[in-house]
Amino acid sequence: MLRMKSPLKSILFAVIGLLLLLIEPGFGQSLDRAGLGVMLMVVALLLLLHLMFNREKNWARIDTLFIISYCVVNFQWPVLILIKKSYPAEWRFSSLADQQMMYATWLGVVFLAVWLAGYWLPIGKTVSVMSPLRNRKILKYTTVVIFLVFVFMSGKDYVSGKLYKESVEGVGIHGTVQGVAAYIYTIFQILVLVLVAWYVYGLKLRIISGRSSWVKCLLGSKESLTTLLLLCVMCVYFLIAGERGQVIQICCAIGLAVGAAIRPVKLKSFVVALVAGAVLMTFVRYWRAGVDQTSMMLQNSHEIGAFEYSDSLAKSLYSTYVGMLLANDSIGYYWGTLWISNILGVIPFAQKIFISISGLSIQDISGPAAITTYVYGNDPMSGLGTTLVADLYMNLGKYFSIPVMMAYGWICQLFHNYIKGENGLLRFVMAVAFGSLIIYMPRAGLFTQLQPVIWGSVIALIFMRIKLNQPG
Repeated sequence: MLRMKSPLKSILFAVIGLLLLLIEPGFGQSLDRAGLGVMLMVVALLLLLHLMFNREKNWARIDTLFIISYCVVNFQWPVLILIKKSYPAEWRFSSLADQQMMYATWLGVVFLAVWLAGYWLPIGKTVSVMSPLRNRKILKYTTVVIFLVFVFMSGKDYVSGKLYKESVEGVGIHGTVQGVAAYIYTIFQILVLVLVAWYVYGLKLRIISGRSSWVKCLLGSKESLTTLLLLCVMCVYFLIAGERGQVIQICCAIGLAVGAAIRPVKLKSFVVALVAGAVLMTFVRYWRAGVDQTSMMLQNSHEIGAFEYSDSLAKSLYSTYVGMLLANDSIGYYWGTLWISNILGVIPFAQKIFISISGLSIQDISGPAAITTYVYGNDPMSGLGTTLVADLYMNLGKYFSIPVMMAYGWICQLFHNYIKGENGLLRFVMAVAFGSLIIYMPRAGLFTQLQPVIWGSVIALIFMRIKLNQPG
């Protein structure tokens, strides 16, 4: 068993990342199976080292969920192509894979190494404090009201899935709901995350005070049962509408918060939850597309095995290839301008105002929009989204992205500490909001978590300051 101080762990991963820079393949280099195999072996080494260093009993953590999602997005199809010579069932993928896979896989390994280096950087001690908990019922009622407002504004076309099928996904401001309804939707999403944090933090306070066991805290009171029922109703509503992202976000928030602050999630339970979630989300994927779910799942499972259940996530790799082509064949690196959309998203309506004043288009300030427009033109019928690797590369190139990815790893470790619930309610809310999107981050832009963290903090502060009832 390796046992080293945190600075040495960080240095080890950083050295591996620097050594990888020495074997950089040429951009557009054709597929080399031996070289691809070496890079995937380095990935296995990185994961083994991380697991050897981290001996926590809880497996529902920010780092485990991020690493699993990151490996699916960046390495699942390289593994399948190397082992089975199997490509996704889309013509557009294989034409780019032979040209971009070597470089994209190499860059993905470099970024994983430096992310781990950042994750194992030392963090200064934070003050341990438990905040009083106010206004649990007011927060719950507010969440219900906003949910009902959204249900009314979105109408039957949303819950029927019609809006999903007609929408342009992943293209900046476009989505299943737009305008004021989109902001109501966003407020509701973040209110749910704050409610989850409030609920779990309250459980932790009761457990610390010795009032009851964690089982009784979860299921032994009317307040707990009504909160759980409310969250279940919301998840069912979104599943009926064919929206997987919201359900995954809520489940991630609950799983991370409970695992870190209440009771560790053991490996067996963690694996069962992941498998069940992957199967359910795959079923919803085919169901919302209007195809025979059972036959399609069995057919694809026969072709690529269990990889079918993470196939939707893995196909995001195509966005990495397109993003790299865009940065190299078009205008070059964007030097941060593609982050403007996410940053402006913190301020309501700021993005529309900025576009109207600046004269820029959405594809000038949004990575997903730039990638989609590059492939489909100015009138796309569907969206391609982006990936974290593509987002960094398009904005900063490979070298300037390395310290940014390392900093992001450090931030992930910081929020991992905060989500244990020992540093006050506000930091706990921020960590829950941050962690709720951690599975999504490998196929998103760098600043995707900025809005929920900031809005969640503001909403939490408002409810912490309200003095309509006594601390509970």
